[in-house]
Amino acid sequence: MNRKKIELIIAGVLIVIFVFMLANSFKRKKPPPTRVKPLPAKEPKEIPMLPVLKKEAGYRPASTEELKLQKERAKLDWGVDPFYHPIKKELTSGLRLVLKGVSIGKERKSFAFINDEIVGEGEKILGYEVVKVERDKVLLRKGEEEFYLVLPEE
Repeated sequence: MNRKKIELIIAGVLIVIFVFMLANSFKRKKPPPTRVKPLPAKEPKEIPMLPVLKKEAGYRPASTEELKLQKERAKLDWGVDPFYHPIKKELTSGLRLVLKGVSIGKERKSFAFINDEIVGEGEKILGYEVVKVERDKVLLRKGEEEFYLVLPEE
């Protein structure tokens, strides 16, 4: 046999082996069965009661008079919510303006992406009017107050 025939035979055998391995890799393999040993049966243990709940510790059910007082206490106003901040949102809204992006389009229509809202020139966001949208900053005005919001550096 000449050399080319031997190379063709070897290549053919390798292709058959490759196809066989590829076909086997797509077959779903079943996991081996797991055997679970049953736990030995044990007698239930008595759970010791806390001394607070035992009658020897002085536990007694609440009387009807005490229950009535508890219900009246539950209806009382608890006062100021400790998690509520009394400062109004409008007073702190200026602190939360964040410029996230700017889009300058054709015909000089420009938009700014501020606090997850898209606003154009002349529109308002949190009481501030968008005066001018530039490439990397936005001019905002509220009354006499004017300031620039600048894109954060990356």
